[in-house]
Amino acid sequence: MPAILKGWIDRVFTSGFGYGPQVPPPYSEGALAGRRALLSATMGARESAFSDRGIHGRLADVLHPVQHGLFWFTGMAPLEPFAVYDANELPQDRFAAAMQAYGQRLDGLFTDEPVPFRSLVGGDYGRDMRLLPGVESPGTAGLDLHVRPQA
Repeated sequence: MPAILKGWIDRVFTSGFGYGPQVPPPYSEGALAGRRALLSATMGARESAFSDRGIHGRLADVLHPVQHGLFWFTGMAPLEPFAVYDANELPQDRFAAAMQAYGQRLDGLFTDEPVPFRSLVGGDYGRDMRLLPGVESPGTAGLDLHVRPQA
């Protein structure tokens, strides 16, 4: 993330406010429980560059430190991110479509389902904060281990 954003996060999400022994456990009903978070990003690269075989890796993996490590850690329910790809060469028609799509995402801010990250206190992790064996779907690996399987 840009340094200015990282500095803001460090100044705002402080011990005793966003995390720490005085607030509820992280990765569950943390200090900011009941709030939702929508990460919106523009990227100069094409969408294929943010795929499983893309040069940058999957967008969910790239944004995991913010989605899981900041939002979910402090108790916020993160929504799937909103992304605009090829943003530095966006023709007028795609710009209009992106604006309309973003408006629709904002309309669903309080109704869209959040990313179903696993809760620290939900029984999926042991006392050592490691995912218990066998709670994941077969073949699940990497950061996807920390997302509950869809029903």
